[in-house]
Amino acid sequence: ASFRASGDAGGNLLEAAPPVNPPRCCMVARRGVISLRGALFVATVLEALSRCGGTDVCGGAGHLVKRPRAVFSDIDGTIVHYYRGGAKGVEVVEEDCEAMTGVVRDASGSERKCRLLSSSRLGNGFISLPTIDKINKLRAKGLRVTLVTGARTTTMLKRIPTLPLVDALVCESGSCILYPETGRDGETYWGADLEWRERIRSVVGDQKEPLPPPEKRQGALWDLYRRLLEQGMRADALGYTASFRVIPRDDAERDALERLRSEIEGGELAAAATFLGHYDFMCSRAGKGNAVEYLQRKWGVSRDESAAVFDDDNDLCMAERCHWCLVPSVTSESVQQGLNKNPQWIRT
Repeated sequence: ASFRASGDAGGNLLEAAPPVNPPRCCMVARRGVISLRGALFVATVLEALSRCGGTDVCGGAGHLVKRPRAVFSDIDGTIVHYYRGGAKGVEVVEEDCEAMTGVVRDASGSERKCRLLSSSRLGNGFISLPTIDKINKLRAKGLRVTLVTGARTTTMLKRIPTLPLVDALVCESGSCILYPETGRDGETYWGADLEWRERIRSVVGDQKEPLPPPEKRQGALWDLYRRLLEQGMRADALGYTASFRVIPRDDAERDALERLRSEIEGGELAAAATFLGHYDFMCSRAGKGNAVEYLQRKWGVSRDESAAVFDDDNDLCMAERCHWCLVPSVTSESVQQGLNKNPQWIRT
């Protein structure tokens, strides 16, 4: 039981459109277009992992480090970036929202084709063909690749045809795990991890489709959702199956959410803050870090054999469970602090 690619709540299978071959493109940052050097960084570090895909490698002081066998990568701000407001010397010269392709021109006048991904709030995102190619090479070498995102499930269903094929897709900050399956017709379908669903069911309720409106769902998570709505908060559960997002309007609401975040810490609920100032609420047994640990056990992969690729505060719990930490961009102070404290983290 899972979802259809259209994002409907009903149905037993999630069907992804046939894989497409994205054109060559560049990466675009959240607050403008990042430099071409930065744009190639994700591909570069993934290439480094690819070269390590067959043997153990030597770390500092001759310490032998186990070769990576699994890569857990955030999506937005990490392998997908956004053009917001422009950047000096760089412009988007073409953006075809039907074909989901675009062209970006850099300061030297060079134009690069791009594959676009839709977003509910940020506009179209851009993902580079070199990054997709490196992910394909990692999987060809036998490494497990998982995309881990805080995005709502319905958003990810729409993105599946554009994203590279991976071994698992973790949505809603670890509240939903999907795996690709090949149907009898040869097409790729995506099914939900039912064991993971059962793990959080007592807090988020039954996720069996069709889901009722969030106002009528059962469980402590939805009790909190209704409570925040009554307080006038902007609680958003549209397209979410086992979590919801709150967008504070002002500093007073932000302070209230920070207090709530502290109050529920250690209990059956948890909250994660994002770089946009949003707060994602979920079962404390979910979360990106717990999802990574669950998949590591499922695949028999250790921390020393795992790599995390990330950029934001809500990714740090994922980074804690991986030896290899790759940071192509920094969107929170906590990640910068992590870089300062962990010289082994790789940053361009």
